Amino acid sequence: MSQIGSLSGSENQVVFEVTDNVIRTFQGFTWTTKARYGTHARYQNDGLTERTGTDPDTISLPIQLRQTLGVDPLEEYTTLLKMARTGEVLRLLIGSHAYGLFRWTIQSCQLNVTNVDAAGVILDATATVKLLAYAYR
Repeated sequence: MSQIGSLSGSENQVVFEVTDNVIRTFQGFTWTTKARYGTHARYQNDGLTERTGTDPDTISLPIQLRQTLGVDPLEEYTTLLKMARTGEVLRLLIGSHAYGLFRWTIQSCQLNVTNVDAAGVILDATATVKLLAYAYR
């Protein structure tokens, strides 16, 4: 058994793992940091740019959810929805490294269903979770 990492809070968690029975993992991720700038208009002169701070970081994390890999896509997505709707503060751990300055919260999650069976059961899907940095106060 190999645990790759986790997205966990006090109530819920998604464990990224590869075992003989279950493969629950992500397909890379995108971490974005943005500086914030203001521009001051000056009479008959070029505008003056000033750094005013930093926007909260975001991470976009596409998670593979496949019945054939031992995961129930709808059940997993329901867990992510609970985390998003309650505003649960989460820790993102990949390998032995905790990502971010403090914690994260789910800003949005999207389920892209790619395969269903004849009864309408979701067989394959990708849940894309957008995390927003949650600053320590």
